[in-house]
Amino acid sequence: DKLAAEESAKIASGASDALRRNVEAISVERDALRQQLSEQAEEVQAKLDQSTEEMERIREAAASAHALHKEYRQEMQKLSASAQVSETLKAKLNLLEKDNQQLVNQNVHLVGHQNLKQKIHMHAKVKEENNKLKQEKATLERQVAQQKAQLARLSAEKTRVPRK
Repeated sequence: DKLAAEESAKIASGASDALRRNVEAISVERDALRQQLSEQAEEVQAKLDQSTEEMERIREAAASAHALHKEYRQEMQKLSASAQVSETLKAKLNLLEKDNQQLVNQNVHLVGHQNLKQKIHMHAKVKEENNKLKQEKATLERQVAQQKAQLARLSAEKTRVPRK
């Protein structure tokens, strides 16, 4: 009986040690996952901040285009195509502002995530959206430059034609 009891105690002690090691390993893994999750959240926040800065630059470019639009309003009214371009730019600006709001909402949602896969997926979406916004910004800047060139040509033509 004593030998069996000692053997049972050794088995129980071994099992207890194994469980303790498992708990320690799980704790280490949990801490590593928390650290990884924290780093990914910081990366996503940095991307969101970058996207927000990009949106601000786009807004400033659109505001400049809008100011230019006011300055040459009479000439632009004569050219319906130019007016349509201006309206398109305004619509795109509104879409970009809505996209920015969506990014803000996604960030709020992302910060609340506890699921690592959801955070990774959301990070990929934010990155994709950032690339899309960069492309839209380039397109808008190109359109603004074309519009400025067209307005300059019109102004030059207007000054060349003698008034009667």
